[in-house]
Amino acid sequence: MTSRRTLSRRAFFRAGLAAPFALKLTRGESAMGTSRPNIVIIVSDDQGKLDLGCYGNELCTTPNLDSLAREGMRLTSAFTPTAICTPSRSAFLTGLYPHRSGAYGFRSINPGVRTLPELIAKAGYRTGIIGKVHVSPLNQFPFEVMAGVGQLGFGRDVDKYAAEVKKFLKETKDKPFFLMVSYADPHRPFPKKGIKKGRAAEVPDPHDPRKVLIPPFLFDTPETRVEIAQYYDAIRRMDRGVGLVLKALREQGKEGNTAIFFTSDNGMPFPFAKTTLYDAGINMPFIVRWPGVVKRGSVCDAMVSFIDILPTCLDIAGATIPGDIDGRSFLPVLRGEKRQLREAVFASHTDHARKPRVPSRAVRTRRYKYIYNFRPDLEFKNNAMNSPTWKSMLQKAKTDPKVAARVRLLKSRPREELYDLNTDPHELNNVAEDSVSRPVLLKLRSRLRKWMTKQKDTFLAEMTK
Repeated sequence: MTSRRTLSRRAFFRAGLAAPFALKLTRGESAMGTSRPNIVIIVSDDQGKLDLGCYGNELCTTPNLDSLAREGMRLTSAFTPTAICTPSRSAFLTGLYPHRSGAYGFRSINPGVRTLPELIAKAGYRTGIIGKVHVSPLNQFPFEVMAGVGQLGFGRDVDKYAAEVKKFLKETKDKPFFLMVSYADPHRPFPKKGIKKGRAAEVPDPHDPRKVLIPPFLFDTPETRVEIAQYYDAIRRMDRGVGLVLKALREQGKEGNTAIFFTSDNGMPFPFAKTTLYDAGINMPFIVRWPGVVKRGSVCDAMVSFIDILPTCLDIAGATIPGDIDGRSFLPVLRGEKRQLREAVFASHTDHARKPRVPSRAVRTRRYKYIYNFRPDLEFKNNAMNSPTWKSMLQKAKTDPKVAARVRLLKSRPREELYDLNTDPHELNNVAEDSVSRPVLLKLRSRLRKWMTKQKDTFLAEMTK
């Protein structure tokens, strides 16, 4: 194990943050002042990276997150190791890939696995989670304060979220804190016209279905447009909640010494996104604002994984980082001392709420994505296949060969998939069978095998190539 400080004295001076006199940092202090930085992680639910104004989608209304990005750093290459809520959240709270933590599908983490609330509390931080928890067993995630979605209008009432945040901040007083705020938006069910109460809850001034961005991996149908507009409405409701959290921090005088992270647990709940290993499922929005440390308005393309969140938070807190985790701290990236962290990220899907189990594994470099599907003989299913969007694709596939081919791809997964992300960023053209791409495929297949071996992935024995 190694012990790390929030900012070393040398890094403190190198960052140009030193006062005219030298400061001697002791445990419990940071370069930002006499108290260690607070940490807030805001998590949306089932939101893709491209569905924010600051990521280029001006049709989706997200003024508060756009402002957060202008005041901090927007990462473009942040990845969850799996596009499902429970194992994704477990990954950034354990620093472990799903197969090592035990949390794949909706499973609990293994006994003895240490978690972020436990480790950061030992460093003197008060911990809390407000909203969706969705990890287990709860005794291994010992947040001091836990306000679940049942207390918060099933996660849709952002005013109740704000009230709980204010209460947490008031009770914490001057103690450093780690707080997660986990919204249930934009998870289905989406807001719909005429709904006044319940889990969907209508949003005023809904988005116009005629004015939405259809992702290239979907098709332009009336049903898809309506669902994406409703999805935007849920994102806007969540964005308003983010604004209320930022306001609470400001009013409590906590804004200047708080590192704020915003991300989502996995991609949008549409075909070719959530529960898949395509970038629409695993490439997440990721914004960090930390006044005086993170450069305002900066954009970073360093590849980071959710397993890196735990060591980064512990690094910020000056806490001990376990030596046996998969993640690594990207604090030097946030401080501008390093431009890159990883050459590749890995991802997995084992199962979800639908049967049969059709597992897959992937390695993603800056240019290529390689996916290995273990059961091409089985029909892949996920919850997005219950949606009006998917049903409209099935109908359109009857007369449109291009749509029919996409439908077949999602339902009948080929053994191997390879995508050149430079020329095909939305992964529409599988080049796994192209002879020109053969050397790349063999290299990435070998790289994936080595990772699975290190992870002691039980599916390694089922790889036939």
